[in-house]
Amino acid sequence: QSRLYLGNSNTKLLFDNGADRIYPVNNDGDARNGAIDLGLYGAAFKDLYLTGGIQFDNRSNKLDDYEEGTWIPVLDNVGVTYTRQYGFYTKIGRLVEIHAKISAVVDTADTSIISVSGIPFNAVDTGDNSQRGLIHIGGDTVNMGNEMCNGAHLRTNSTSLAGIKFNTNTGGTEYWRYNELYGTSIEFHLHGSYIVA
Repeated sequence: QSRLYLGNSNTKLLFDNGADRIYPVNNDGDARNGAIDLGLYGAAFKDLYLTGGIQFDNRSNKLDDYEEGTWIPVLDNVGVTYTRQYGFYTKIGRLVEIHAKISAVVDTADTSIISVSGIPFNAVDTGDNSQRGLIHIGGDTVNMGNEMCNGAHLRTNSTSLAGIKFNTNTGGTEYWRYNELYGTSIEFHLHGSYIVA
């Protein structure tokens, strides 16, 4: 038998062996769309195991990924010695939320752009023609300078985060550099979200 009906009246499930699927139907065997709940408050199922995803409607809105993990933030373009270095992330679909802390001793004579690599997933918004993800700097900070107080932040750049600051003379933005920090011993937290491919 290619089809098996299980249920009563208009609350039934059709086990369709020919199409490898199960779906709700009414008493006549016709599909019932958006009418039957699975579980209820105080009588919930436990775990749901999927290898595909959750399709919310007939468009392309499919949630096919959820992940939590750790990452190691790395300061690029500069000599550095770390005392604290850790990060966490949560990925829901294409959205990645990151948190991290860095405590380190850096070469503040270096004029290179402040950059953090090691982000857990590559960012899709890698150019000015697309909206880049903006990552906030704050928390417990040491020697990050006036630039941070004036809104300096990190911006996604494919595989890394680039330091961006505001130029109070022009009203625009420009790259934030290591020689603009207040001392060699620095500490900061970063957090924010960005979109992946």
